[in-house]
Amino acid sequence: MVALSGAIMIGAAALCFGGSLVSRRPLAIAAALIMFASMIDIAVVGAFLPILWTGMLALGGILLGLDLRRSEGVSQRRRCGPTEAPAFDPLHRGTMVAATLAYPATAWLVVAHAHHDAAKESMAQPGHAHGASGILEVLPPFAIGCLATVLAALAILSFRKRRWVMGAEAGAMSTMLASMLLPPLMAI
Repeated sequence: MVALSGAIMIGAAALCFGGSLVSRRPLAIAAALIMFASMIDIAVVGAFLPILWTGMLALGGILLGLDLRRSEGVSQRRRCGPTEAPAFDPLHRGTMVAATLAYPATAWLVVAHAHHDAAKESMAQPGHAHGASGILEVLPPFAIGCLATVLAALAILSFRKRRWVMGAEAGAMSTMLASMLLPPLMAI
């Protein structure tokens, strides 16, 4: 992993972890802690296999999905009167959905980096070259690039509405996805 990309990944994960601490939501804190630990290990330490972090990041996405569902149920119960509808914040909801999707996207990028590194090593050995698989090789990076763009747009909207923590988390997640996505694309 490139040193600059690793530093960006760790910094962005730290920012997301800090934002989750501010939110005081236990499932979001657990998910962000998984992300932070995985970025440190992937970028610097290398103590665990990438497939372990892939599973843990998928678990983080599930935790955030559960937290999103739970917070939706809580907001529906917070009614001021018997006829008033619950408060719905589309910016918060959109940011949470995009952040939840970023966890399996990050898990895919971890596997892609591990596969890319293994393929690079096997290319040095005669008879072990791996060929491209067409659309299956292009579609996930394209989707992750779209997700990073959506997160960046949500960050800008959050900052414009002076929702600093939400904007910082969305921007950090967008930056992390982009920093993980770009190095393998440069090598193609």
